Amino acid sequence: MFKLLIADDEQIVIEGIKNSINWSEYDIEVVGTAKNGTEALKLAKKLQPDIIISDIRMPGLDGLALIEKLKTFLPNVKVVLISAYEEFDYAKQAIRLGVNSYLSKPVKKSEVINEVCKIKMLLERKKHEEEAAIRLQQRFNENLPVLREHFLNTLIRGNTVSDLETKFQTYHIDLSLHKIGVMVCKIDHLRSINFSDEARVQFLMLRITDIINELILPASKRVTFQSYNQEIVTIFNAPDEIEFAIEELIKLAEKIKERILEETEIEVSIGIGRIYSEIKDIGLAYKEAVKALNYRLVYGDNNVLYIENVEDIEMVNYNALTNINELLENIQNILYTGKQEEVYALVDNFRQKLQSAEKIPYYYIQQLYIQLLSIILRTATEIGIGPHLIAENNNLYGTLLEIDSFSELDDWIKGILSNVCEQISAKNKLKTKHSIQKAINYIREHCQEEISLTSVANYVRLNPTYFSRFFKEETGCSFVDYLKKLRIEKAKELLRTSNLKIYEICEALGYQSVQYFSTLFKNMVGVTPQEYREKT
Repeated sequence: MFKLLIADDEQIVIEGIKNSINWSEYDIEVVGTAKNGTEALKLAKKLQPDIIISDIRMPGLDGLALIEKLKTFLPNVKVVLISAYEEFDYAKQAIRLGVNSYLSKPVKKSEVINEVCKIKMLLERKKHEEEAAIRLQQRFNENLPVLREHFLNTLIRGNTVSDLETKFQTYHIDLSLHKIGVMVCKIDHLRSINFSDEARVQFLMLRITDIINELILPASKRVTFQSYNQEIVTIFNAPDEIEFAIEELIKLAEKIKERILEETEIEVSIGIGRIYSEIKDIGLAYKEAVKALNYRLVYGDNNVLYIENVEDIEMVNYNALTNINELLENIQNILYTGKQEEVYALVDNFRQKLQSAEKIPYYYIQQLYIQLLSIILRTATEIGIGPHLIAENNNLYGTLLEIDSFSELDDWIKGILSNVCEQISAKNKLKTKHSIQKAINYIREHCQEEISLTSVANYVRLNPTYFSRFFKEETGCSFVDYLKKLRIEKAKELLRTSNLKIYEICEALGYQSVQYFSTLFKNMVGVTPQEYREKT
């Protein structure tokens, strides 16, 4: 119920407004009345009304002065002013100062009800909006950890984020925008760890996060969270002396690794990227930390790896390898088709690029073949081919790292590809066979209509050229010949079982020319439609 205060120096006006209207019907309670502005101000402080009806001219403190003072402690109070006719301009000025409405004396009961109810609707709307805002804020607070993690994952991927300082405040992230570094911690052989449920895995990740927060650069601002790649990522602000900060960070990472092993009996590896002066380079810092982390495949697990310590820039001719990532992407795209010869051609190109580059250490070649193997396994998994169907030994990465010759490595990866391509091809053929059968059913149901190879290919969502080739393989004839045969069979059935005239059958089967239909029928059956009907 909303509270109403009435102020007027005429008692008859007060009594009229208070008693002539049943305010409870409108969910409003008259909580007080005042004969002048000073008294009204005191009551307003005490009663905290939602709505005030006040005369403009009152002794002591007039209506406008009352409004100015009210706004200092009741900024949201709604005011209806009552004025005499000659004070009309005065009232308009008051409205410009924030008064919600005004009434001219003598006031009518209906006008008072109308104006107050309008204000009540405004108050109700505002109340609902405030309640909705509170509910949204509660939901935001409840989901803050998830939202913050999502935001931070967006940030480390290098996506442009505007107004970072505001975003940091929103998600309660205590970081400055300068001297930014990234450290990535990952459990070694996570997939091989036997956990009974996901909850225990998450409990372990949280425990590792706590250990990192306890030990890492205690005097520095930082935030630690879980990435979408099951990494534990720490973004931190480094001290001014960067070289010293890196040395200390490596030492701290060693302590973190040892503490995690001591408390959880789990081995982890930690990768550290370079420290950058601006947060806009955070995506680069993260990539470097992940890249350093991936060198554990060369240097071994349970390691701390700083990017500048593991990169051997002088040994790698990067110019010769500029299109490797694009080539790997092309291999994946062709792999989806299961076309082994085309995949082999791209892998041969991949090998030749590596061989043409000078001074590439073997461990770097292994790294690139690990990327290729990851693409093969990811593609196979997406299509529904599990690792156990690819090779008897599920530890494919371990096997790859044991191979110590380039040619053997190339032969081994092609053996994996051969198996995967064969299974993908079989799955694609099964899928295509289902699509061709679906097309056949469609043609049978719609053969009397104007249908084309393209329209049927679109129906089964296949490329027309691809559809044409597989349709012929499946049925033994082209789409056009199949449609002709089907229509002639329908014609023979109608000739045997109905009294339809030849031209009517012709039209029913979608042919525009009776002569063409008759010629086609004779060429395929050996007799004209009429002769066929007479024989049967």
